[in-house]
Amino acid sequence: MLLFLNATNVTKSGFNFKNVEYISKIKDSVLSKGKIRLKDIVITTRGTVGNIAYYSNKIGLKNMRINSGMVIIRSDDKELLNEFLYHSLQSFYFDFNYNKFASGSAQPQLPIKDLGNFMVPIPKINEQLKIIKVANQISNKILLSNVQLEKYKNLKKALMQDLLTGKVKLKR
Repeated sequence: MLLFLNATNVTKSGFNFKNVEYISKIKDSVLSKGKIRLKDIVITTRGTVGNIAYYSNKIGLKNMRINSGMVIIRSDDKELLNEFLYHSLQSFYFDFNYNKFASGSAQPQLPIKDLGNFMVPIPKINEQLKIIKVANQISNKILLSNVQLEKYKNLKKALMQDLLTGKVKLKR
C-alpha cells in the first residue's frame, strides 16, 4: 500500500496525516507522475489553493503520491535549495502571488503554468542556508507554541465539561 495524498493532507502549516488514503502497488505502477521524493515541495492547486508542505526526513513516511489537485516542485539544489524555496513560498509573498493568479470561485485553481510566473529572489547558497536555519528555528517555536495551545484548549474543554455536568461546582 502507498500513501495517496489529497488536499486535506497538505495544509498551511505542512503535512497533516490524520485522515489518509492508500493506493495499491499495482495502481502505483500504472501512474507515471506524482511520486514524491525527499526535499520535494507540494502545493495544492485546486480547491484549497496555496497550501504548501515540504517533504523532509522528519516526515518519517516513504512512498507517497499526490493527486491531480497538487503539484510537486523540486530544484537541483545547485543554485536554489528546495528548503529555502519552501520557506520563501511560506511567506506573504506567495500568498500575494497565488491570489493574483488563482482563478475560479466555486472551485478555485492555480494553473501550473502560472507557477512559472512567480518571482523568487535567490540569494547565494550560504545565505540560503542561514535563512533556512533561522526559518527552522522560528517554525519549531511556532510548532511548540501550537502544541502548548492545543494542551490548554483540551484542558479548558475538560474543565468546562466538569462545570457543565456538575462534577465540579463553583464556590461563591
